[in-house]
Amino acid sequence: MTTTSKPHILLVEDSTSTALVYASYLADDYTVTTSHSLADAQNQLLDFEVDGVLLDIRLPDGSGMDLLQQLRRKHADLPVVMMTAHGSVDDAVNCMRFGASDFLTKPFDKARLLVTLNNTMKQHRLM
Repeated sequence: MTTTSKPHILLVEDSTSTALVYASYLADDYTVTTSHSLADAQNQLLDFEVDGVLLDIRLPDGSGMDLLQQLRRKHADLPVVMMTAHGSVDDAVNCMRFGASDFLTKPFDKARLLVTLNNTMKQHRLM
């Protein structure tokens, strides 16, 4: 990432309407690429260099947890914020145990998303 460009975020969310809302929340501060499936996200990660990932746990073709584990093996320092509408304490603990930077339970508002992602990106830059 150059200092003059916005950080590039991959938003992995199976609901098109939800992805559009979350992408609009981030538009002022981030460049956002959206994926709606696990396979598409894996392809996007091959095609684009990203600075962070917002990743839904439940996807139509697999689990975001599987992608999180793949990312940790290949890109250990990439910030990943997990999201789910079906959150539980166990889900949050598992996400953090597998290397997620943070965890959000949907729905969330713009302020919550920006605070979480901005803090995650700042922590990443300090490491």
